[in-house]
Amino acid sequence: EDSRELMGQIQPRGTRAFVRSARLHLLRNGERVSSAETNDLGEFHFSYVPDGFLSLQIDLPHLTVIGALNLSEDPA
Repeated sequence: EDSRELMGQIQPRGTRAFVRSARLHLLRNGERVSSAETNDLGEFHFSYVPDGFLSLQIDLPHLTVIGALNLSEDPA
């Protein structure tokens, strides 16, 4: 009940190929709390997602992207 998971898939814009070599990091208050890698279909999974201000860092071969996550249960 009290645990959360995060699953997703990374797909490049403008092509049908999958992202096969990305490493993802879940950050809480700027500190790394968990890491995952994409599979052959670009899918990833974090089995534990803590509370707090979270960001997702995506490390691609030639680019790093960091974005804020809003995991609030309140839809507003």
